[in-house]
Amino acid sequence: MSTRKAVQSARLSSREARKRAPEDLEHAGVILVDERRTARTKTHGRTGFSSTFVGQSNFSFDLDAGLLVDALSTALLSWYRDSIRAGEKPDGSGRQPELTDRVKRQQGRASQVRGFKSGYFSNTIRRGKVTGSTVKAQTRIVPDPRRNVFVAQEAKRGVSYFSVQGTAAKIIEEITSQFIAGGLKNANRASNLNELDAKEAA
Repeated sequence: MSTRKAVQSARLSSREARKRAPEDLEHAGVILVDERRTARTKTHGRTGFSSTFVGQSNFSFDLDAGLLVDALSTALLSWYRDSIRAGEKPDGSGRQPELTDRVKRQQGRASQVRGFKSGYFSNTIRRGKVTGSTVKAQTRIVPDPRRNVFVAQEAKRGVSYFSVQGTAAKIIEEITSQFIAGGLKNANRASNLNELDAKEAA
């Protein structure tokens, strides 16, 4: 499991960068107002993203908030999926608590790590449709509704499979940096505003 894989899954700069004189970037003024929020309920974890951008410059550039939210949520879907499969906490602070011997002996288990019995849970974490505008956009990352009871039971044990802290926060910072750099070079790809699940965020 690596953060690089999660960042690469966002595929921010697939377009060829337009040539630009080095001095152009020195005159760029981009203000990032980060309104990222996290909300959780007793039944399941929810992670919401909302970012507002104000740009002021003497040349054109491409900064689409919908693309940033798309890229962030895609990278985090990949990270959450791989964290669950590896038995690691999503903030990168260590291993998830061990399963009991009784649970480990259950027939049909695809893995001995917590949260990964068949792979269904990790694959079906879902990002909703990206909504808003080019200057302010948002989405939510939620578990499959059929896993709400499991997520709630795990939360009572102090086990969380979603976070925007620690390693997840570093992924967010890296994606944001790449997004701004790609926008200044007009190199960012087009955004995907559709729903997406973790299996597709490869």
